[in-house]
Amino acid sequence: MALIIAVFFVIVVTILIYLQWPAWKLSKIPAAPYISGLGHLPLMAKYQAGVFIKLAKQLGPIYRFQLGRQPIVFVASADLCQEIAIRKFKVFPNRVILPYMKESWIHLHGLFMTKAPDWARMRNILLPTFHTEKLSAYVPLMERVMGQVVEILDKHANAGEDVNMTQLLQRMALDVIGESAFGTGFKLVKPSWADGRSEDKDMVNAVLNSLDTLTMNEKAPVSTFAGLFFPFLQHPIREIMKRIPGTGDWNQYTGNLLLEAQMRALLERREAEMRDGVVRSDALSLLLDARAKSQEMRELLTDERVLALAYELMMAGSESTGTNLCYTLYFIAAHPEVASKMVKEIDELAPLGSTVAFEDVDKFKYVDQVIKESMRMITFSPVVAREAMEDIKVVGYHIPKGTWVWLVINALAQDEEDFPEPHLFRPERFDPDCAEAKKRHPYAHSPFGIGPRMCIGYKLAYLEMKLALIHFYQRYTFEHSPAMENPLAVRLSIVVRPIHGVKLRVRKREIC
Repeated sequence: MALIIAVFFVIVVTILIYLQWPAWKLSKIPAAPYISGLGHLPLMAKYQAGVFIKLAKQLGPIYRFQLGRQPIVFVASADLCQEIAIRKFKVFPNRVILPYMKESWIHLHGLFMTKAPDWARMRNILLPTFHTEKLSAYVPLMERVMGQVVEILDKHANAGEDVNMTQLLQRMALDVIGESAFGTGFKLVKPSWADGRSEDKDMVNAVLNSLDTLTMNEKAPVSTFAGLFFPFLQHPIREIMKRIPGTGDWNQYTGNLLLEAQMRALLERREAEMRDGVVRSDALSLLLDARAKSQEMRELLTDERVLALAYELMMAGSESTGTNLCYTLYFIAAHPEVASKMVKEIDELAPLGSTVAFEDVDKFKYVDQVIKESMRMITFSPVVAREAMEDIKVVGYHIPKGTWVWLVINALAQDEEDFPEPHLFRPERFDPDCAEAKKRHPYAHSPFGIGPRMCIGYKLAYLEMKLALIHFYQRYTFEHSPAMENPLAVRLSIVVRPIHGVKLRVRKREIC
């Protein structure tokens, strides 16, 4: 009996040491109390993305967060974020590859996760897609898609029905990215697959479903949670669970197979067009043209890389733009005084019946301030993940090579020094001439990231959101639906998404 007790004791102690060992190397960095093994996961389940803000206020600008067994150094001041993302970029050039993402090649090989120096070469190939002259050319296609959205809003306004803006605007954003990045109309806002390709519909559905598999909630694959506590078990558990229909691992595995098949079909169609002499100037064509130029480019832009980049453009284009625009409409609807001021600017600069040229978009100063304030209130991507490539000291703390260092973007957005009364929705705080804006740290508001690896398509996202607000508020105002919870319920997956969608009631404006 004594031997059994001794063996049990040794096993328990060994497990505890294993679970706690990574944190001991960073034990001098302050951390909130946590359960060994679970870490701060219970806090994250309770507060979602708000936990990062809460801990920053409690522990200061640098603290340790335990994601299961994995320790993460969180940095929550604009100065330190600038130091890591820009001044010390050579030490922190790469994003962290989360263990469960290693099982999904289409997420692993995109621009987001690719390590230096390959990411810079890939980025440079894609950059022309977002140059000014290209953005200008996208305006007519955006207006065409937004005109289709207006038709749908008209029907809901006439019927007095609520609109789930999350679903509608995600489809709008996908239609825009389909035209601009792939040169094809997905026709999601006004579905008409009879005169389109069913392959496009299947591909888009696969893209939309793929993000749902990368969650950290009750729908997450079993192997994801196993990897947080015992990383060496993640792969074998996944190999077992992906063979059991209905499990999260099975959903992720089969979803990725479908996604791969649909993306490969898109690539094959585009390569056939190139052989037939069809010339395009979208993002996918830039990738294919670049890899045809040299053996070096062919080695860089493998089929897997091209497919992953294409997927990434669709996912980021729909999720980021569509969701941020929904949040903006949500906040405007809750603040009639903001809506009135914005409508006044829109009526003065672009009365109903007029079009907005690309060079005129920057004239809508208050629209810009409203979007920025909305993205501050709910930071769509609350953290920026980096990994130390060598030992380094950060404000006196030793950070060993391989440490995960994450920049807490949503905590910067709620810092009272840069944003007094951060709980208030006040777009005027982004007026460049106001005292608050003049004393604000230049990186306090960084919704698209900081430094060389910030979002490559942020200008396109801003342009689309501004044009959408102008088009909508030329014709309508919006109110919260009684069927929508208040405050809005959101959930942290990879990004912050509304759980049930943003549901609004559309009112036609009485325009004299």
